[in-house]
Parts: sequence; structure tokens; C-alpha cells
Amino acid sequence: MAINHRDLKKKYSSIGPFTEGFCYVRKDHNYGYVNTEGKEVFGGLIYESAKSFSEGFAAVMMRKKWHYINDKGEKAFKKSSFDIANPFKDGFALVQKRKK
Repeated sequence: MAINHRDLKKKYSSIGPFTEGFCYVRKDHNYGYVNTEGKEVFGGLIYESAKSFSEGFAAVMMRKKWHYINDKGEKAFKKSSFDIANPFKDGFALVQKRKK
């Protein structure tokens, strides 16, 4: 059974759009994802921030750095973290790393 945004608003303080079968949600100061059935996935609300899925990836913030996860919740580019991360489009994502 598919869930709608109205149902999610009862539980979460902020919700994003459903893209590629997932929607990011926020409760208190934590972010995570729910599937179209409204179930939390990828370990629950474990991120500092999160963005919508695009082309199979979503940007998530952990330890004040952006990373990308895949549709299984796995870190996609294991040795990469970014100061700024944008959604993928046509196979590319605009990212930025600040110099140390």
C-alpha cells in the first residue's frame, strides 16, 4: 500500500518529494529515507541532512561532509566526501571540496 505525504507529516517535521521510490524525511535534527510504504530504510534517521534521489544516488551529510548513497543505502563512492554535493543529472553531479 502506497503512503501519501499527509500520512508522513503526522510523524516527521519535514519531508521531501518521492523520487525513485524514496522520500527523505526529517525528525528533530535527523534525516533519513522512507519507501513508498512509509517504512524507514537504510538504518533509519542517521544523517545530518539528506537530498532527493537522482539517477540512483542521493547526497547525505555525515560528520559535516556530503557523501552519496545508492538505492540500497550503501555509500557509493567510498573514499570521497564533499563540502557541497548536488543531484546527479545526465551522469554527472556538481560537487565541491574546499582546500585545507
